[in-house]
Amino acid sequence: MSRLFIDPMTRSDRAFATKCGLVILCLCMLPHVHSIARADEKTKFFQDKVFPILESRCFECHGDGDVEAELHLTSRKAILQGGESGAAMVPGDPDRSLIIQAMRYESFQMPPRNKMPDEEIEIIARWIKDGAEWPEDMESAVEVKK
Repeated sequence: MSRLFIDPMTRSDRAFATKCGLVILCLCMLPHVHSIARADEKTKFFQDKVFPILESRCFECHGDGDVEAELHLTSRKAILQGGESGAAMVPGDPDRSLIIQAMRYESFQMPPRNKMPDEEIEIIARWIKDGAEWPEDMESAVEVKK
């Protein structure tokens, strides 16, 4: 004797249940998609805005090799480690970051020859406020021009 399984759901019921499941799955994925997009945004901001400023304004004195005040600005780790005056930045808090204070000529005067334009200082401040992420693939991309 064979058993006959009778599915109480109709074809349209199954289709509706499948669609509901897909909607729930998509809703669960939204925060992850948003955080990935945000990370990509931060990486692009760093590559397009922050890094060129650091490279053109800071690496001459704070690149690789012999550096002023023992401060390297060629990686996030180096900036957090800081130099003779301590950590150069506090991620999330640009106003407490020595690098911003120096760029604004509030403590030190960096760069020493000419104050940076306010727009460039604000780009660095925004980067620090957003967590100062430095893409791993750019850690070794630093070429210091002397």
